[in-house]
Amino acid sequence: MSENPGNRKTITIKINGKERPFHDKEKGSVELNSSTLIEGKNAEKFGDEVAAGSETIDDESFDWILPNEDEMEEKPPILANDSSAGEKNTFLKKKIKQDKGNKKSVNKGLVPSIFFTVLFAVVLGTGFGIILLKMVSSDQQVASNPNVAVSQGETETKVEKKTNEEAKEAAAGTETSAVTATKKDISTFIIQHIILSNENAVKQVQSQLKNEGYISQEIAVNGKIAVYLGVAGDLEEAKTWAKAIKKDKVEAFAKPITFNGGGKIKNVTKEEKSFIENSPAIYNAITVFVSSAQFGESSSAEAKKELKKQQAVLEEMKISAFKNKEVKNMAIQLNEGITKSVALDDNGKGDTQAIQKNLLAFLEKYVQLN
Repeated sequence: MSENPGNRKTITIKINGKERPFHDKEKGSVELNSSTLIEGKNAEKFGDEVAAGSETIDDESFDWILPNEDEMEEKPPILANDSSAGEKNTFLKKKIKQDKGNKKSVNKGLVPSIFFTVLFAVVLGTGFGIILLKMVSSDQQVASNPNVAVSQGETETKVEKKTNEEAKEAAAGTETSAVTATKKDISTFIIQHIILSNENAVKQVQSQLKNEGYISQEIAVNGKIAVYLGVAGDLEEAKTWAKAIKKDKVEAFAKPITFNGGGKIKNVTKEEKSFIENSPAIYNAITVFVSSAQFGESSSAEAKKELKKQQAVLEEMKISAFKNKEVKNMAIQLNEGITKSVALDDNGKGDTQAIQKNLLAFLEKYVQLN
């Protein structure tokens, strides 16, 4: 069966609306049909099927429209083996690797930075929290007990005053710095009752004397305890007083006595030193005056003058500021004795027995001072 070429279905290729035949290297232009697309063994196998299929296809023509050559030149396609694409691909790979490297390095740097930032924030927040807590607790304490704030203010004021006083003392040449005083001997005339070695016995004797209306003072003498009833300005006055006491069947005798000073007294202030060294003269002035007044005799003008003089000396010492307790107690006894003596001289009224008690108490503390 011969095939009519006029009935053969053809496929025409058009480029930009113009038909362009396909040129074969050997034959020139050929028609592109279904039979030419099948080669070798495939043509033998599928030839009949293609022929049968071609009879049923409608008499139609297909136009393949290819893109314009100019457009193809302006926008060349990128082939798989295109070198520019390779360069781009290589560049992209390097860029990705570089970005990955940068990302890792940034992450390593950011880890400690974030850690220290968080740590600083925690420490700072904790610090502020503690400060606020203390402020709140302090406010609550003051609100609940307003006296606390007052006492704190008073304490601060006292501390400030003390600091100012210390500064003034330092500026004045450290007048309150520790110095050494000389403890002098005191010679006087005493009315003695008894000397014992047992302290309990001494207390019993003193209790009995008090019941009989006598004052007494125990003073350590040569390892024993002497009980004294009073002091006098001279030996004759001491003897007169002792005779009067014996009439009441109370043992008493007068004698002169010297209380040893004992040398140096260390670590005292300048004012305390002045008192220690002047106390024997103050004691004698009081003793002479009170002894005359006790026996109804008028004191001499010289005795009164000496009493006023020693009072002025004692007032200048400012005994209230003494720091040494023993020295301060001694000064208090003499100050009370001299004040009472001056009052007795001014108005003729006073208790000579109370003055005697001050003098005996001073002697007891003077002996113990060391």
